[in-house]
Amino acid sequence: MASENKKRKARNSYLHNGADKKDCRMKRYMYFTKRSRKHCNKITEDWYFMRVKLFTHTDLDGIGCAVLAYLAFGKENVDVEYCNYDDIDDKVEEFMEDDGLYRSYDKIFITDISVSDSVANMIDILDRVDRRVQLFDHHGTALFLNKYDWCMIKEDIYLENIIKTCGTELFCVFDLWL
Repeated sequence: MASENKKRKARNSYLHNGADKKDCRMKRYMYFTKRSRKHCNKITEDWYFMRVKLFTHTDLDGIGCAVLAYLAFGKENVDVEYCNYDDIDDKVEEFMEDDGLYRSYDKIFITDISVSDSVANMIDILDRVDRRVQLFDHHGTALFLNKYDWCMIKEDIYLENIIKTCGTELFCVFDLWL
């Protein structure tokens, strides 16, 4: 209750000193984001000790995903495997079939590149309980993977059919909000 009184007093003094209601809303938004940052810092501290495997594309967009993973989880906790379209299925399939290797990681990300439907089906079956694997891609050729709940395939995030997204942005949105 004291917190509500403090907010009301701050709002009234803020409005009394010449601010309009729009400024007051912005101040509330800034207060909320400050609290959210504290919460996000706690999440980041927890994430910093996770062991992460990242399969990503060899282009600049894929390297951006690797940089984000290093920043979010710590460079020493991230194992990056750079892949091309001709070897992604083999690398992911080999990794998933080695149960000891698969279980040694807390999270497995596939970014800016997609796997075939048969490999996706294998991942869906093997990862049904643990749900460690997540795939982020922005290529329209991978839209068929949206049938799996662990895949996020989006060509645009904010304005449909106007502003296209990239794999790094999808991974960043996941990093910040989930």
